[in-house]
Amino acid sequence: MPGAVASSRGAAADRDAPIRKTFPGRVWYDAKADYKVPARFVPQPKGTKIPIANVRGEISYEDVAGYLEFTLDGATVRLDALGDDDGDLFVIFRDATSEKTTYPPGRFLSIPKPKDGVWFVDFNKAYNPPCAFSAYTTCPLPPPQNWLKGEVSAGEKYAGRKS
Repeated sequence: MPGAVASSRGAAADRDAPIRKTFPGRVWYDAKADYKVPARFVPQPKGTKIPIANVRGEISYEDVAGYLEFTLDGATVRLDALGDDDGDLFVIFRDATSEKTTYPPGRFLSIPKPKDGVWFVDFNKAYNPPCAFSAYTTCPLPPPQNWLKGEVSAGEKYAGRKS
């Protein structure tokens, strides 16, 4: 096949595929200082699990590292965070932009472990899961407690929507 290259799994990837040629690229809100906020991290006992659904409706029980609590737009917000082996945190969230300018099911946010003890939640770095780009992926969805009522007009937009 012209334009095909072998992948590490042995299957051919088509560099000339129409979806690849028409990919609109990634679109981001302009960065805003108000969307990078200090947070208090409250760890949960080791082995604490929360249910996480995926786009196929399957539920898995994942270890929750704890929650981050912070103030955003004058309101106190709390987000459950999963942990990485290196001490970083991973948050799956949804907000009121999800039906307007961002990926409808929600977005991801990686939060690096602080070097000076102060955690920061930086929504400017919120990004779309792989499901936003391919129907052939299975992504976790934000748990209900991570659905924010207000709009977080920061981070990656959804190129599949007009904005």
